[in-house]
Amino acid sequence: MKRFKNKKTFVFDLDNTLVKTNRANNESYKEAIRIVTGYVLPVYTRKRFTRSDLRNYLPELSNDDFLRIVEKKENIFGDFIETTRLNRNLFTILRALHENGNKTILLTNCHKKRAIQLCMYYGLNLYFNEMYYYEDYQNSKYEFLFNRGYDSGSIILFENEKKSTKEALKCGLDKRKIIKVKF
Repeated sequence: MKRFKNKKTFVFDLDNTLVKTNRANNESYKEAIRIVTGYVLPVYTRKRFTRSDLRNYLPELSNDDFLRIVEKKENIFGDFIETTRLNRNLFTILRALHENGNKTILLTNCHKKRAIQLCMYYGLNLYFNEMYYYEDYQNSKYEFLFNRGYDSGSIILFENEKKSTKEALKCGLDKRKIIKVKF
């Protein structure tokens, strides 16, 4: 297996790191819930609405309706893409790193379809050497990256979530090489 040592690799998360997506995500859920169930739920934009929240808000929801809502949400996300917001400062860093010959990777828990929509909308795809999505790995996205031959010492990570940061640390990333991004 090819090992990538001593050369820095810059790894970027997508949701709420490179692009603020909570509002589009929440509006997509709100509309999907309305279409499938007829309910109009107050879905707020500050906190990200998740599948767990869906179960908590509608505990009586059948599994079929739950899956229909999730599928509908994924399919209509593009209708709300204009409510997303690019992290312009981080985008400037990404572009500069890529244009100066550095290896840049998108590594996201975002589903492929939605990630590609966002990347195409903002032109982010032009600045990544590699792009990996939720569907590309079984467990940890960081384990996946290391299994592809990347050395934990060579990675500089841009991340916004505490949970993902803890996962990265658990997988051996150096705390000093994790850049906490706040939008």
